Amino acid sequence: MLTIGQLATHAGVTAKAIRVYHAEGLLPEPERDSSGYRRDGAQAIIDLTRIVTVAHAGVPLARIPGICGCRCRPSSTTDRPRRDRVARTHPRVRAATGKAASSRPT
Repeated sequence: MLTIGQLATHAGVTAKAIRVYHAEGLLPEPERDSSGYRRDGAQAIIDLTRIVTVAHAGVPLARIPGICGCRCRPSSTTDRPRRDRVARTHPRVRAATGKAASSRPT
């Protein structure tokens, strides 16, 4: 089992890129160990290599599932804003978004 950093190093991308691929539904969310760390298996290396290869060829992320046969359903950018997706997965963004929303005039 690989950590997100090990997976990123193997694929030649950043851990942040892998999180984006998870958020976009291109890679399935891996199981987490007792410490909360993501643990990916061998299939994640194969899937990520396909995604990175196609993305580097210039294919937009939204079209990659149809090309790579990704197992996850991509999230739609039309039914919910990207900020909301990010806010759900990143506590600091969620906190900042909540503060910004509460300080807006009504």
